Amino acid sequence: MEDHVLVLGSSKDGNIYVVDPTCGAQLFIFKGSSCSRHGLVAVPRTHHLIALQPGKLAMHMHMWGKDVPHFKCHVTEHMGPMVTTSDGNYCIAGGASGKMYIWDVATGALLHVWDAHYKAVSALRLTSDDAFVVSGGEDAVVHVWRLLDLLDASSTDSALQSGAAPVHTWTDHVLPITSIHCGLGGVNGRVFTSSLDRTTKVYDIPSGTCLVSITCPSFVNVCAADAMEHRLFLGAGDGRI
Repeated sequence: MEDHVLVLGSSKDGNIYVVDPTCGAQLFIFKGSSCSRHGLVAVPRTHHLIALQPGKLAMHMHMWGKDVPHFKCHVTEHMGPMVTTSDGNYCIAGGASGKMYIWDVATGALLHVWDAHYKAVSALRLTSDDAFVVSGGEDAVVHVWRLLDLLDASSTDSALQSGAAPVHTWTDHVLPITSIHCGLGGVNGRVFTSSLDRTTKVYDIPSGTCLVSITCPSFVNVCAADAMEHRLFLGAGDGRI
C-alpha cells in the first residue's frame, strides 16, 4: 500500500474507501461501515480505523487489511465529531446531548464523561501537541479544555472534585459551530473556527483573544489553514471555496 492514502467515508454509502491521492485509484474497501460527519479517524501508531455509525448507537473499529469491522462497540447516545491523540492512546468524541467522552484506545475503557455544551457537540479538535482539546457546539460556544485536567478528573482521587473547567470559553459566534482547525503552534498556536453565522474567527490560545473575524457571503462548513498559516481556506455553503 502507498505511504500516503486518502480515507473516504459517507453517511449513506455503507462502505469506507481507501484511495491513492496521486491518481485516484481505489486501494481497499472497509465494508459494512458508514460514518457520521467528523466521525472517521485513523488512530496514529496503530492499525485501527474508527467510524461512528450515523443514526446508530454504535462505533466500528477496523484493522488495516481486514475488510469487515474488527470490533463493534455500543455507545449511550448518538455521537458527533471524534478525534484521537497523536500517540494513539486516547479517543475523544462529542455526543448529541452535549456530553464529551474519553476512551483508552488500548483497553476500550471509558475514562471520563462530562457536560461540555448545552446542545450537541458539532466540532472537535486537538492542538498539535495534544495539550488542549477544542470543542464547538450547536450552542455556538467554543471551549478549550486542558487534556491533562480531563484525564485527572477521571481519577477517583482527583483534586478536581467538581470536574474539569475550560481554560477558555469563546462566545463570539451566534449560530452553531461547524468546524475547528488548530495551527501547528501547540499551546502557543491559533484556533480557527467556522459557523453557520457566515463567519470564521481566529483565536490566540495563550491570551484567549479573538484576533480576526471574517464574514463570508454564505455559511461556512469547514475551515483549514496551511502549515505556515499564510492562507486560510473556507468551504462555504454555496459550494465555493
